[in-house]
Amino acid sequence: MLAFLRRLTTTAEPVFEGPLASAPNRPNTALPADPPADAQYRPHGCSVTVCVRPMTSAAVADDIAACLPAPDGLLLLLADGAGPRGCRAPRVLFRAVQRALEAMERPPSGNDLAAILVDADAALRGSDAGTTTAILGYLGGGRLTFVRVGDSETWSRDEYGPVEISGGERNQRVGAGITVPAPTVIGAITNPIVIGSDGLWRYLWPENALALLKLSQGRSPAAALASAVQSRWGQFTDDLSVIVILPTSWREPPKGDDFQRLSAARIDRG
Repeated sequence: MLAFLRRLTTTAEPVFEGPLASAPNRPNTALPADPPADAQYRPHGCSVTVCVRPMTSAAVADDIAACLPAPDGLLLLLADGAGPRGCRAPRVLFRAVQRALEAMERPPSGNDLAAILVDADAALRGSDAGTTTAILGYLGGGRLTFVRVGDSETWSRDEYGPVEISGGERNQRVGAGITVPAPTVIGAITNPIVIGSDGLWRYLWPENALALLKLSQGRSPAAALASAVQSRWGQFTDDLSVIVILPTSWREPPKGDDFQRLSAARIDRG
């Protein structure tokens, strides 16, 4: 298992809202049997919202999105299963993340996160649970460190507009044999970050998704993006999962953008 050093100390604890609100920020925190479909968390300097929606014709989503308390921060997981048993692989991965959390005594490095995916890949290859995409990250100390395998994507923006920051191995899947993914580190979170499965990015341009965050108007930003997809197509034609990270300093006001216009553009990314 991962060889974690002693836990680093901090002067303040993150505040969690939603199903994990009562969970202290400790490695031995009791974790939920399955991650909640809608939740909100407030670690230091950020607001994090999560939303998962199954395809309209399905009872259970193949996708999983989760935020879990880790030493001095949050562990973020988004996974999108594939194949006839697509709902199983993300849950095998989720259990692997839970087991890794039990051993954590300090904030994980990017290499620690990559090792979790490599271990899960080996476990899935020895089972019939299928394969899954994965974005696994750690949010703490004002930084986001994550690794990515598969076609789920992470977008933010800079002074020129939307920018993909996914990194990693797009053409691989956990459970199909992966190389060790290279970590991506965002040293200072000053703009929104949206982590989503293809059920989001296939139907919303990244520019529109980021603009829609300004119009959530008190709702969960992650749920607002899911609603935009549903309002455009009348249903979910694919499972959708999304994690939205907003810095508390981000207070860009609405500028008269039309919610329906922004949610109407479809992108087919192949």
